[in-house]
Amino acid sequence: MSGIYKIYHDSHRLMHEATLVKGARFPRCRQCGLRVKFSLARSIQDDHLIPPFQPTAILEPYEQEESGLGAAI
Repeated sequence: MSGIYKIYHDSHRLMHEATLVKGARFPRCRQCGLRVKFSLARSIQDDHLIPPFQPTAILEPYEQEESGLGAAI
């Protein structure tokens, strides 16, 4: 579901939020990898209003060969 997600890391960073689009994979954390957790804070109905995910210093997308890993939004 598209929306604003709360992101909880494995002890190295405080909770923060990101806007993610339906159908994309949840990003992984560069430091805690798959131990990062996502919780929907608020859904967004108009997907076209959400910009695509951009990698950050903390979060990165999965590579194509890793597409079987991680859950989809």
